[in-house]
Amino acid sequence: MTARDGVAGGGSRCGWRAARLRRAAAAEQWLAVVGLATLWLGVAHCDVRADEPPAAATAFSGSAALAHLERIVALGPRPSGSAAMVRQRHLLTEHFRGGGGTVTGQPFRTRDPRTGQPVEMENLIVEWHPQRVERILVAAHYDTRPYPDRDPVDPRGTFVGANDGASGVAVLMELARAMPALDGPLGVDFVLFDAEEYVVAPRDPYFLGSKFFAREYVAAGNFLWNGGIFVWKAATILAALAERQPECLAHLRRIAAAWDTPARDRTFAEEFAAIKGISIDYAVLEHARDVVVIEAPFTWDDLGGWAAVARQRGADADGNTIVGRHLGLDSVRTIVHSDGDHLVVTMGLEDMLVVHTPDATLVAH
Repeated sequence: MTARDGVAGGGSRCGWRAARLRRAAAAEQWLAVVGLATLWLGVAHCDVRADEPPAAATAFSGSAALAHLERIVALGPRPSGSAAMVRQRHLLTEHFRGGGGTVTGQPFRTRDPRTGQPVEMENLIVEWHPQRVERILVAAHYDTRPYPDRDPVDPRGTFVGANDGASGVAVLMELARAMPALDGPLGVDFVLFDAEEYVVAPRDPYFLGSKFFAREYVAAGNFLWNGGIFVWKAATILAALAERQPECLAHLRRIAAAWDTPARDRTFAEEFAAIKGISIDYAVLEHARDVVVIEAPFTWDDLGGWAAVARQRGADADGNTIVGRHLGLDSVRTIVHSDGDHLVVTMGLEDMLVVHTPDATLVAH
């Protein structure tokens, strides 16, 4: 795998259940990111056998979660690549496997920004009910910052991350107790990200583990990206709206009824503004069963942010994307766009945007 953002792959690109990813892609609903409260709401309503005390199967124990937290913190600071991090990884692996989860390591590496030496890291993926195609993913990071660098008193002191990494992990450890009894059609995946806060300087990148996880998912190639391009008959989408979004459909019908009347503009402004803001994916598509996915024979990009400009235009060795005349000195990760023969000179810029047009100039971070 090509190294990007300072991270190089380790192990199999498609090691995490490629076959299940294919099935999930066909269903279009493999991954949903939800909060812990939502997950626990589902656990609290799971069915249990009559001979099992409901409290033992469903009750979340705050004292048990706190005990998990204390056990983790007792390991001391757990920055990525440290001996304490390795001990924590073994502890978590044994805990989740002992509770019935399927645990898979996702190794990767980066370089220590202080020494340049390689550092071995590893995400942990815990699967519950892996045979279920539709799944919920809940994640937390389990590394600690190398130092408490935000502490104004002792920014190079000891940092154990009780509420910055450990607390989220402790909650997942306690949630694991209820996972085997989880009823219904959904499976659950826990992901514990490594190297989310492997930062020692203000410009060091965050989220190395989650970025690697996302890239591995993309690299598996067993799914299609939803480009948001839909084709349907008017009758089909109207029926779907009637079932799932009747209030939205009522507003649309009032707009249609007034379209050829003098009240068109007023009605449109009033009714359209009253429609609840929700994407068609959430409103209709996620509930539909009569959906066919067609692979498009063209490239697609979501041009909704400045990062898309760099993707489409390319970047130089310093990460700068340049359109027009430009002279850069010590400038990195900067987008410059200039019309005509106007020369833009940048000095010492990082992560900046400069756009020059005949009547205005935009400079932004």
